[in-house]
Amino acid sequence: MTGIWVCSPLTALAAAAIATVDLLSALTPNVRWRGHLLLHVEGVQELRVFHALAIPIGVVLLIPLSTAPYEAQAGLAKPPADIPPLRAAVRKEPRQLDLRFELGQAYLRAGQKAAAVRELEAALRLYPRSDDVVRALRSARGR
Repeated sequence: MTGIWVCSPLTALAAAAIATVDLLSALTPNVRWRGHLLLHVEGVQELRVFHALAIPIGVVLLIPLSTAPYEAQAGLAKPPADIPPLRAAVRKEPRQLDLRFELGQAYLRAGQKAAAVRELEAALRLYPRSDDVVRALRSARGR
């Protein structure tokens, strides 16, 4: 599949770990060992810049993870049991192309063509240039 990225459970876990360490680092500025260790890697000027960016970056990394548990659950489920967690993820983040696409694909695998068309049309409205969505939509429509 080209042009669409779906967050794997491992990627979501890694992003959550990085965001958590990033936020803890910013919120505990007086931990001596960390400062000592970081000075061997970065200069003082760079350290100030990265420290100032730690909280906004940590928050940005954690925001999209709101759908990660649903995506992980769907990834572990066999069709059609993958549909409910994907529906929950789409309700939470309706403007994410990858979620709409995956839900459309799940509906297709379950033989629910009308629901697949609905989700894939929504995905196409989000990103009209996606060849993957266009192909899946043609398949759902039986063309």
